[in-house]
Amino acid sequence: MKSYHFIFLFFILQVFIGCYNHSEETEKLNSILIKYEKVIPDEHHLYFVRSNFYCDGCIQSIFFQLDNALANSSSIPVTIISPDQRHISDRLLSKAKYINDSLRMADKAFSAYINLTIFETKNGKVLEYNNMGDSKKIDLPQFVNDFLREETIVD
Repeated sequence: MKSYHFIFLFFILQVFIGCYNHSEETEKLNSILIKYEKVIPDEHHLYFVRSNFYCDGCIQSIFFQLDNALANSSSIPVTIISPDQRHISDRLLSKAKYINDSLRMADKAFSAYINLTIFETKNGKVLEYNNMGDSKKIDLPQFVNDFLREETIVD
């Protein structure tokens, strides 16, 4: 009988720990999206959330890298959330969704983050995220490159 209790307790802990992963980031990202009548979709998706406090060169470099990575694709599950379209090329805007963060929700939800934060989501939850606050490291994170390699649809 004790082994059943142990298995049940182990199962409950796994479920609880699994639900806890990045729940704060999921809640904060959803708080931004809800203000613009959106939610995190079930489909695999990337969000590039730009803060109002950023380094011009860093943002320019990240969007340039993203634009180049998507050069041959026709459709991508990527959304850029930014208070303006500065440093986002027309080509990138034609491939990614864009949410004008006119209410500055990113700054409210992620006040400790600067520059850009990238979120990978699926099933309505944040799977992984990376704040690109360090201006010395401005390469796209590996999870973004993996996502783009798997999810882009080539013309």
